[in-house]
Amino acid sequence: MTLRLVNAGTSDVVLPELPDATCGFSISAAGAGAGASLPTSATPPDAWCDCDRCGATGRRLCDASDPICNGAPTKVVAGAHLDVFWDGRVAVIAGPPPSGSACPVICDHWENVAAGSYTFTIDTLSGSFTAEATVPAPSGIVLLTINN
Repeated sequence: MTLRLVNAGTSDVVLPELPDATCGFSISAAGAGAGASLPTSATPPDAWCDCDRCGATGRRLCDASDPICNGAPTKVVAGAHLDVFWDGRVAVIAGPPPSGSACPVICDHWENVAAGSYTFTIDTLSGSFTAEATVPAPSGIVLLTINN
């Protein structure tokens, strides 16, 4: 599936290298009208305490990447778009382990999003933008429109 960020505004949208995403901008998703927005696997977090690595010991084993993010930000000019691959998952960070996990403490795991309406949040240098979309998209392309 593809997340297509469409710049429908009149000025460029600059997508920075944010510290909470691995050298990239951030896209998160929440069920329409639902709770917190969760990071998508399209822009994964750079610290991860996987529930599958915890086991019954009760200790979280975490990985962290500390990349040097000093490249130029991505610019989407007015009228253009940027396609980002997304496998349809969101990150549950420091949450209860998923069903079937042997981990007895809070940990991180990926969950597939169910079909339905979602609010996506795109963080840029100009601020945060939200876009409503239905998943799965019939064409396989989820349109996220940014008006800047």
